[in-house]
Amino acid sequence: IMDQDGTVLLQSDHPEMAHLNIRNADTACLRCHGSFDYVNKMLVARQGTAEYRLADRPPQLAAFAPVAFANASWIVVVNTSEEEVVNALRRNLQQMVLVMGLLAAGCSLLAWTLYGNSRERRHAEEDAKHWQEKHHREQRLRLANEDVSRLHRQNTLILDSVMDGILGLDTDGRHTFVNPAAARMLGYDAAELIGKTSHTMLH
Repeated sequence: IMDQDGTVLLQSDHPEMAHLNIRNADTACLRCHGSFDYVNKMLVARQGTAEYRLADRPPQLAAFAPVAFANASWIVVVNTSEEEVVNALRRNLQQMVLVMGLLAAGCSLLAWTLYGNSRERRHAEEDAKHWQEKHHREQRLRLANEDVSRLHRQNTLILDSVMDGILGLDTDGRHTFVNPAAARMLGYDAAELIGKTSHTMLH
């Protein structure tokens, strides 16, 4: 816990740092911290990400954003090791590739099925009367809609069942799709996030 001017009010790992100012850090502090530049960045920028590394520890990545309540405001920081972030991104990418592969396979299967159905029906409709042709066209459209609906339900089930948050965005950054995991991470219902931007929801 730190004041805006850089004075440490509480440090659970190093209680002796209380009442010290990071801008006037002594040599004892700098044995663990190469510098406090990353903290200064958080105090000035108030929102964003920062990388830092403490002595004998792996590189860390911190995300920070302002939070206000009544007349008080804070900058909340969430940090983790850079390796964990990279691994999480790798897992997300692998899952996204799997989902896209399933979508592509489903679309290919649907296209092949529709093509086969269309070819067979076209031969049958050559000798049919006008009302029969109309009936067959309506039947093809109904089957196609059912296949698309089934594929949509399957894709939704896949996206809803993954543990990682997945957001679909349009070109303006508005949410077009939010799976339950992403909604839980952001602390909202999925329906509340549709049409909103992540920037808007953070404020």
